[in-house]
Amino acid sequence: MTQKQLGLLMGFKSENADLRIRQYEQGRTPRINYLTKLAEALNVNVENFTKGDDGGIVDIMQTLFWLDESNVGTINIFRTKRIPVTDRENYIDGDEYFYFHENILQVPDPRIGVWFKYSSMDEYLDEWLDIKKELEQKSITREEYFEWKLNWPNTSSAGMPKDYKPTFEWRNSK
Repeated sequence: MTQKQLGLLMGFKSENADLRIRQYEQGRTPRINYLTKLAEALNVNVENFTKGDDGGIVDIMQTLFWLDESNVGTINIFRTKRIPVTDRENYIDGDEYFYFHENILQVPDPRIGVWFKYSSMDEYLDEWLDIKKELEQKSITREEYFEWKLNWPNTSSAGMPKDYKPTFEWRNSK
């Protein structure tokens, strides 16, 4: 899409549509109403262009999404199993349970991990794992996967009732 085409989609007049977009590309920060129009024109979530709540769940997830995009393969999400420590030889004294990956042999260094004691975060990561598995199984395309991330949380149904429909339909197959 050209700068002019994008500017026209955002509602700028033909004679300055490309100039306005060029200014944004060169670092001028658009007002929020123009950011909203930009997001609508590009069919993405406006939160991709705004600074989120530092440390908030949306900010954390989007940071992880962009890390995943810029360094493909660096973020691996997996489910763990909980077993009593009496079933393991090596455990930390005082631990009641030990958590381990479903297939510990596939984890490069099983000593390293991140644990969230935050149910919403767990639900979002669990959903992301399911989406990543759909990509691996070729149930969705790379473009659909990227679109899901670009429009998250509007594409998310994590933590919602079974009949909830996300506010953004991202699958090309539907």
